[in-house]
Amino acid sequence: MLIFLFSPLGLIAQDFQGYVTYKTVFFSKGFEKATKDTTKTLLQRQQFEGQIRFLKAMGSQYTLIFDPSTSIYTENKKLMLDTKGVPLIPDDPKKIYKNLEENYYKIKMDLAGNRYLIKDSLKTYEWSLVPGQKNIKGFTCYKATFTDEVVVASRPKQEEDGSFTNEPVKRNVITTAWYTPQIPISNGPKMYGGLPGLILEVNLTGGIIDNTFLATDIVINPKKKLKITAPKGEKVLTEQEFKNKINPKRNTD
Repeated sequence: MLIFLFSPLGLIAQDFQGYVTYKTVFFSKGFEKATKDTTKTLLQRQQFEGQIRFLKAMGSQYTLIFDPSTSIYTENKKLMLDTKGVPLIPDDPKKIYKNLEENYYKIKMDLAGNRYLIKDSLKTYEWSLVPGQKNIKGFTCYKATFTDEVVVASRPKQEEDGSFTNEPVKRNVITTAWYTPQIPISNGPKMYGGLPGLILEVNLTGGIIDNTFLATDIVINPKKKLKITAPKGEKVLTEQEFKNKINPKRNTD
């Protein structure tokens, strides 16, 4: 499904709103390679095949409802539409609200039976605009990337005193985004943004598991006005303050 209204220059008018449905896909080249490794036993290869099936089953749907300055992003395992085809956003405690004009986001989180409201500055990414162009659902998209060293796992490490600690395993993960200037908002799935157009696809590669967010439905200016409401109340914390509550020792060392 694709519904959009272009201006004469091919750009959406400044006063607009819409929504994008993204699907997620998970894949592991390592697991795929292991299923064909003849040095492994049949049982081991079958276990990796099971891991691949599990990754495929992890895929879900997300909806980003947006206007030029604000947005709501939430998971929809089963996307629900009203009678006019407009997505109904459930009260998801992990939905992400972004305010682009004032440069902050809000997200509700539960911890030990308490619900908190995280409010913090929007994340920044060191994007590099690189050659590349493709069409996604009728929109011309351009390529941008950044590389970040992230912790993908941990392994036991024996210290000099004989005790064991967890040593982080780090890898360089490459994030590739495809954005369209035809929808002129600096936004995208999850916390992504910071590009001269809406991000319609994100690929993360280089970790243990590769991950893709891909736009499957794009609707601009639906007949029924969309509501974008910022979450309120709760105990307001910054992201770091919330992390300190989750693991006080790790975050105060």
